[in-house]
Amino acid sequence: MKAIRTSCALVLGVAAAAAPLAGITPAAEARQASVTIRVCNNTNNTALVALSYIPVGESRFLNRGWLRVGPRQCQNLATTGNRNFYGYAEVDGNSNLRWGGNFNLCVQYPGPYRFYSTGSSYCASGQSLVGFRAIRADHEGVFTWNLNY
Repeated sequence: MKAIRTSCALVLGVAAAAAPLAGITPAAEARQASVTIRVCNNTNNTALVALSYIPVGESRFLNRGWLRVGPRQCQNLATTGNRNFYGYAEVDGNSNLRWGGNFNLCVQYPGPYRFYSTGSSYCASGQSLVGFRAIRADHEGVFTWNLNY
């Protein structure tokens, strides 16, 4: 079993992002603004997308992948009650062509996968560490992440 160390920012980021949701009552939750995460693949290749976000009505980060977005297509992939979330994408069949950043999170190959962040500083067996892009939506509604070369 190979353990991979993740960034301490993961533990702090999950705790900080989840903290405001802890005190929300059911009535307030119903009024909570949401963000729809839309991915537009502006390439000629199929993109495989991984997201880490807090689903509406929940308080933990959910990690999902690999969500397929066809060439020259846009898809709504998730809805979150938190304006902060993380994204990573790669070209199907060529992980050297990718979109991400420097926020390290675990993914699982070959996928599909779905698991909640545990706050651990290690990836589980069968998972790999990749650099996600930290994203903040400026407002509620639809946030579009464009995948371009």
